[in-house]
Amino acid sequence: MYRRGPSAPFRPPRMTTPQSTAASAAPSRPAPSDGEECKSSGQGPAVTPVDRPGLGGIKRQVLNTRPVAPIDVKKPKLHESSPADQMPPDETLRYFEVVWRKHTTKKNKTWDGDGVAILGPTFLSFRLDQSDNYKEKSRISNTSKFTTDGCFSMGSFELEVMMEITDKAQIDKIRSFTKTGAPKADSTAVDKPITRVTKVAPIKREQIKLNKQFKQVVPHHTPIAKPKRGEPLYDASDPSAILFKKADPSDTDVLIDPFVAKKLRPHQVKGVKFLYECTMGLRGDDISGALLADDMGLGKTLQTITLIWTLLKQSPQGCDRPVANKVLIACPVTLIANWKREFNKWLPMNRIGVLTLSSKSTISRDKDMVKGFARANVYQVLIMGYEKILNMKEELSMVKFDLLICDEGHRLKNNTNKTLQALNSFMIERKVLLSGTPIQNDLSEFFNVIDFINPGILGTFNQFKRNFMNPILVSRDINCFDESARETGEAKSQELIALTKPFILRRTASVISNHLPPRTDIVLFCPPTNSQVKLFNEVLSSHRFTAMVNNAITPSSSLGLITMFKKICNSPSLLKTDKIFQEINVQSVGSHNASGKLLAFQDLLMEIYRAGEKVVVVSNYTQTLDILQDVISKLNLTFLRLDGSTPKKDRDSIVNTFNNAPQRSKFAFLLSSKSGGVGLNLIGASRLILFDNDWNPSVDLQAMARVHRDGQKRPVFIYRLITTGCIDEKIFQRQLMKNNLSDKFLDNKSSSTDNLFEVDDLKDLFTVNQVTECNTHDLIECSCGGTGEDTSVDDSESDEEPEKKVPSLKREASWVSALEVKNTLPEEDAAKKATIKKCLKDYRHIDPSKINLLDCNVGDELIEKVLTSAPKAFTFILTKVNKPTL
Repeated sequence: MYRRGPSAPFRPPRMTTPQSTAASAAPSRPAPSDGEECKSSGQGPAVTPVDRPGLGGIKRQVLNTRPVAPIDVKKPKLHESSPADQMPPDETLRYFEVVWRKHTTKKNKTWDGDGVAILGPTFLSFRLDQSDNYKEKSRISNTSKFTTDGCFSMGSFELEVMMEITDKAQIDKIRSFTKTGAPKADSTAVDKPITRVTKVAPIKREQIKLNKQFKQVVPHHTPIAKPKRGEPLYDASDPSAILFKKADPSDTDVLIDPFVAKKLRPHQVKGVKFLYECTMGLRGDDISGALLADDMGLGKTLQTITLIWTLLKQSPQGCDRPVANKVLIACPVTLIANWKREFNKWLPMNRIGVLTLSSKSTISRDKDMVKGFARANVYQVLIMGYEKILNMKEELSMVKFDLLICDEGHRLKNNTNKTLQALNSFMIERKVLLSGTPIQNDLSEFFNVIDFINPGILGTFNQFKRNFMNPILVSRDINCFDESARETGEAKSQELIALTKPFILRRTASVISNHLPPRTDIVLFCPPTNSQVKLFNEVLSSHRFTAMVNNAITPSSSLGLITMFKKICNSPSLLKTDKIFQEINVQSVGSHNASGKLLAFQDLLMEIYRAGEKVVVVSNYTQTLDILQDVISKLNLTFLRLDGSTPKKDRDSIVNTFNNAPQRSKFAFLLSSKSGGVGLNLIGASRLILFDNDWNPSVDLQAMARVHRDGQKRPVFIYRLITTGCIDEKIFQRQLMKNNLSDKFLDNKSSSTDNLFEVDDLKDLFTVNQVTECNTHDLIECSCGGTGEDTSVDDSESDEEPEKKVPSLKREASWVSALEVKNTLPEEDAAKKATIKKCLKDYRHIDPSKINLLDCNVGDELIEKVLTSAPKAFTFILTKVNKPTL
């Protein structure tokens, strides 16, 4: 009869009366047609009460389906502001400067512009910064997408946070647009008859409670409101505040950021103050740069970052005019990622914008990035490798840098270095050079470094050579017998020290000895095998070798011979590809196992593994690393390797993997000292084996400092393997002498000597002493007997040595007789011995053949175990323990 279902039209109930059953079957009155007006009063349609069976006499109203008259309904007024503009209270919002781009599949992506991200408890909004009009481009409710580490997607955009906005004026400006910036929509009421009235249930509105425990994405560390003009950025009255020196009492106080200050150690606070005073010209009118020559591991990077942060945010003239706006950091390409990590570690990334140019990007992309760095204020620090400076010279010259940082600055020691010339062309007034070993060869390198930091302070090179270099070198020559020349040279040395001391700061690792676990340095003298001795004798007795030595025995021409002899010490198998060895035409070449150092290396390696520790193995040659890798593989031990062939992008992941992996997974780390011996932090290992020596002592010192650094938890042991009586030992002795040049002008040690080996001494490098247990110990004529007794040099004795290290021989004419020279030679030898003895201060001298391991403590249980299983593994041992001072 009637259609049923959800789409059926509404039908009023039929009216029934108890008097007539026929009436009950009659249809109800049809509804009026559209537009028909109800004749009853305006109260609505007529209502007829009826009685229905089963309803208990309850009366109901019968509702009509249509209104009897049109109803005027006006449309509701549109909101004057969109929901996007109804912002929660200020305390629940965080504002961030971002860079943005649209989603793209390009390989080399670039950013399209700047913007602002607003993070609330329940929403994330992205607003485009265009002509100071912060127009909203995207809004999402999923706040979990937001991150301060890398890129994140938001609608059709990709964003990356640069820094948090804490400036109240900028925040107020942004909020002014979020409240009133959107145009208001207007509308007029429209009359329209509604054809059907339905009952709509009221919407139940629930107020959303804000989570008061909302965790801030990035905690506040910087002041919210800017200080008034002339006021310091931080509270100078705080008892813990660290203030810098003022040039004038009326200057604004400049302080170390309290957030950073609490992380600095005392020696680092002193270093930061030193750098600030130098770069601000407080140590002299002609001083605007500094040389920080601290030993490895003292925190040169942290001190430099603290200086950068101070100059970027503060100034003696007020915080509204900081000293620096743009900073350039030049460093080896292997240290770029390390610098960025250090910035993120000590200064969370929302506080400072750091741009890095890696080796993976193209030159054109790098140039675009440098141009963007110059235009935008998002980045304040640019980090790039020395290799790219030449390619980017034109673009970099367009940037006004206020501060230049050169890490591993001894790379700029050569005045013909094009990178040095490019950096000088940028005309950057303030410079800081970081180097653990700024002087490596001669005083000309020292001049180049100093003249780069503070141009003209030593005059021109010719003036420096005439006034300082020549007199000093003449006086330090072992063949100088003129007392007046020696006195003049010493006076010039002191004058040079006085000139450079105000802007040079050098501290040794002893200043942090109480913050690090103890370090034990062990020099192991390994006897050559019979095959090695045979090779040495055949080479030395060959006519070709004799001709080469007699014809040209200079430091440059002898380099090939030195390399050949070092290969014999490492492994005779390396000679198969040696050109000089092929010219000499020696027939026998042993296997790589025929090496005293390799045999000791295997024994030591197994003991380290059994002790549950990890080890770093360092060599100067990739061919030697190949042999060491074969040894480790044959012992079924795991390893990682980093050398010159390792891609730059993989180096950080390799280091992190080694530091975090368990010993069974990654036991050894093979490292090339030339490619990875600088700046790496390998605290995952507590043992380091230096398999061979480099002619430059700074290379070995850098490599040996990889494991004894901040974060190291275990006692550290450094092993140096040296072939007894061979060129290895001669180079070791030369290193002891060469380090003294840095001591002379950086530490002002009067007992330092130079040029102790001349051209004639190089001939002695190729001699092999087959009867000595330790040529170095024999040279100093120590009377300890090799029993491991304390042989520290008495302080009073060391103070007197400089006066007698060079024999006194006055010249009364322009020549010296042969008899006088002959009588002086024994005194010269005594001076050499005294100097080497002083270099070995604090070392214990141990002859394994003369001690009882049960009674004598060698200083390392693993060495004792090796000697127990192989008593002839070492002919002599030198040990020195650096314990923390309480």
